[in-house]
Amino acid sequence: MTTGANIGVVTAAAFAVQRAVEYTDALISLTYDLSAPGRERVKTVVLLTAALIYASILTKIAGLDITNLGDAWPFRIITVLVVSAGTEGVNSVVKGLGYAKDRLNPKK
Repeated sequence: MTTGANIGVVTAAAFAVQRAVEYTDALISLTYDLSAPGRERVKTVVLLTAALIYASILTKIAGLDITNLGDAWPFRIITVLVVSAGTEGVNSVVKGLGYAKDRLNPKK
């Protein structure tokens, strides 16, 4: 997938991961009492792990690649990390691409 043409697909995937993590959070909160001191960290680790798993699955199934550098695992990891960060991660990438574009094509 090319970066510019399919940023909408990556954004949709990131949003889906974000929502899936929110649902997972709700299910964990209903099932387990994590209000005791120190248990909040357990919940955080579980939710971060869930986000990585969801993003890995979506990235593999949809063939997402924000780097456009190939199918090697280092490039897949970058895509998985961005998608697992939700819409905030994708927005950061889009903003970075905008800055890079402006540096390459400065306005006169």
